[in-house]
Amino acid sequence: MRARETGRSIRRRWLNVLLAAAVLNARRIAYPALAVARDRRSDLKPRWEIAQRGLDLAPLARAPSAALGHRLRCLFGTPEVRGPVWAVTMVKNEERRIEGSIRRLVAGGVDVVVVADNLSTDHTADMLRDLARELPVLVVTDREPAYYQGQKMSLLARRAARHGASWIIPFDADELWFAVDGDLAETLHELDGDIAVARMYDFIPDGSPVTDPYRDIVRRAVDSPVRKVAFRAHALATISTGNHDVQQPGRLVRDRLYIRHYPYIDFEHFQRKAATGKAALDATDLAREFGAHWRQWASGGTKQLDAWEQILLTRTVVDPLPPHAFVSTR
Repeated sequence: MRARETGRSIRRRWLNVLLAAAVLNARRIAYPALAVARDRRSDLKPRWEIAQRGLDLAPLARAPSAALGHRLRCLFGTPEVRGPVWAVTMVKNEERRIEGSIRRLVAGGVDVVVVADNLSTDHTADMLRDLARELPVLVVTDREPAYYQGQKMSLLARRAARHGASWIIPFDADELWFAVDGDLAETLHELDGDIAVARMYDFIPDGSPVTDPYRDIVRRAVDSPVRKVAFRAHALATISTGNHDVQQPGRLVRDRLYIRHYPYIDFEHFQRKAATGKAALDATDLAREFGAHWRQWASGGTKQLDAWEQILLTRTVVDPLPPHAFVSTR
């Protein structure tokens, strides 16, 4: 009898915890649940399953798991103020840019960087293993060649949330993330909001030889039409393809973060990137409008040359890399 009463008492206690969390921020559980339901519709469910099969998440499974209280906060959306900041990405053949991108994040106070290597054929995998011995980097193997980026990034972000992340930065290997004023991680911790919108500025090569793209390419586009986001960790976060948005409720905060983006190193790199992108897109069932520029640029001929010429004609200003960009705070 006493055992049954004890069991009922425990169940009532946890029910009260769940109800209290729901009452504290009910809108945060409703919206993501609906978003996930939409993503699990019959036409999208296979993409999630393919992405899940492709990602070997064993390194993340070995990461310290968060306490149950943190998992509940991630689910119901009550803010985690000072928890660790995680960054997640997927890469392929990024030996010339991934090290600088990771070092910038760590220098900005990011606690853990998760990198899914998608069948790289250059020295990217070796470089990541070396970085993992020096920095807080977890390397995940991604064996699925199809470009289901949104699903893969969402899976990484949700796993990071389960392991204790308070904020998540979904980044690409050709990006350097900065706070407008101060330390990147500290800025995220201090934000009075849940989704930080970052301006992204493209840096354009000028035809000169490039050894280190982050230091050698100094011409920045004047306009910044593209935005990306970092967001407070949520167990049901859904990242859009391209990392431009996240499906979870919360208050937007603008103009506190910015990204230096180095998409092209030279014309040869531009050609390879277009061909690789088209091959990855062709392996999916995504609509033709996804990555339409890659499909067009990979066709070669005058269209490719015209596209490259337009890139080089971008209106720019000179903006060298800040000298402290890769100074580690550890």
